[in-house]
Amino acid sequence: MKERYKQIVARMRAIHERVMREKRNYTDSENAEFETLDGEAKKLRPQIEHDRAVSDAESDLYRMDFDMTSMSNARTYCSGNRKTPLFGAEDSAANVPDSPLNIRSYAWNEPLKPARQYQPLPDGIRAEDLSLARILRGKIIGDWHGAEMELRVLGEGTGSLGGFFVPDQISAMLIDLARAKSVTQRAGARTIVMTAPQMAIGRVKTDPVGYWRGENQTIPESDPTWDRVLLIAKALGILCRTSLELLADANNLETMVRSQLANAIAAQLDAICLVGDGVAKPLGILSCGNGVHEVSMGTNGAVLTDYDPFSRAVQAILESNGPSEGLAVIHSPRTWGALDRLKETTTGAPLRPPASYARMIELMTQTIPVNLTKGSASTCSTSIVGDWQWLLLGALGPIQIEVSREADTAFSKAQVLIRALLRCDTAIVRPDHFSTVTGIKAG
Repeated sequence: MKERYKQIVARMRAIHERVMREKRNYTDSENAEFETLDGEAKKLRPQIEHDRAVSDAESDLYRMDFDMTSMSNARTYCSGNRKTPLFGAEDSAANVPDSPLNIRSYAWNEPLKPARQYQPLPDGIRAEDLSLARILRGKIIGDWHGAEMELRVLGEGTGSLGGFFVPDQISAMLIDLARAKSVTQRAGARTIVMTAPQMAIGRVKTDPVGYWRGENQTIPESDPTWDRVLLIAKALGILCRTSLELLADANNLETMVRSQLANAIAAQLDAICLVGDGVAKPLGILSCGNGVHEVSMGTNGAVLTDYDPFSRAVQAILESNGPSEGLAVIHSPRTWGALDRLKETTTGAPLRPPASYARMIELMTQTIPVNLTKGSASTCSTSIVGDWQWLLLGALGPIQIEVSREADTAFSKAQVLIRALLRCDTAIVRPDHFSTVTGIKAG
């Protein structure tokens, strides 16, 4: 991917330098090629940035020294030309003039600040200096070699059923790693810290309308512009087990446990944000209904043959006062592949997307199903186009990690059970800034 990006930049530079050297304007063919290369580069940049962020997180899972300037720059690709996100990047919304809500929100590469301060660790120990692997080995098999700091923090005792809780300061880092792996977060969705199990926030219903008036004439009243959405924390649980032998012997235990838990959490966060049905779980965009635009592929669905459905999806957002820049589209891998294989009818060359599509960030996730029903078809998928900063993930507290070697059948099988719990909910603050393309058949 990086090599392709270098090739694109080199080709764009060559075209530009040739035009400058010959002191002329771009030809139509040069301009077309430059725009195509520029569109491909824009789609590669966030993916490269995301891969770099995940790689850094996995190689140094305890690093919390984030460069705020680089985070601000990384956010630019999700917010178009906006100087600040609609949900502020500063602790005070007064510092964010275009923020409609007094809510502190976080991009995928910003560590969450807890609603309450954690108890300080003893002896000046920092959370980023602690190791989950050393904690597991020490508490489970009694091997505290090289884990003196962890021993001072946790002590040697165990809880009921031989279990113990991992300190909040460590488990809090797991949600940051999960958010960095989340497709919806990378598309631009924001995270807020819930201060209570239920939290009400304002939601944009319709934009106000201005009217010109003559002297002594009444100003027509606009429709209501706000209502509220209630975040109610729901529980996401992950339970996995490993053998005592692997716990004792694996050199990559730290990365393995954190990465697997983070991947599982990220997949579920994307699932609820996209397709959550609101039954014992948060409500996602596909189930939101009211306000979200739909571009249908027909009564019984159809195969994609061009980019027109996505052009119409963007148009619907624009007609709802949405932006033309900073949008992102999320596909299933099947749909992504079908678009990637589109060809021009006469030449057989790859079909060039229109400007509206080329400007979007293109992402994919397996959490979007390919077995949806549309009329008589039962193997359809859906793609979602949106200004994703209007999708909020509310997180109540850090991820709670509990470990036991005696619960269930773990003791008899010489295994260790690891349980992670996260309480969260979603809010779609501007449903009309999202469009779904429904009824996409396999192509």
